[in-house]
Amino acid sequence: MALSRKHYEELAKILGVNNASFQLIDDISSFCKNDNRAFKPNTFIDRIKEIKSNAIDNNGFRRLTCKNASVNIINDEEFFLNK
Repeated sequence: MALSRKHYEELAKILGVNNASFQLIDDISSFCKNDNRAFKPNTFIDRIKEIKSNAIDNNGFRRLTCKNASVNIINDEEFFLNK
């Protein structure tokens, strides 16, 4: 069974959110290319970079994610109870 675009997108999300190393991204990209000749490694890597950049907030902290919902606890008034 070949992987689909949906699978590649999910892999990109996992790698991006977890700040995967270049070596891991390169290894998975090679695996995907072997699985599907039409796979575009550069597009995949660009998507991971986009996800990585969205996982960092304006203060330089990693956002906590829960099922695609981004939460920034630093600015959460109820979390810190100090506002």
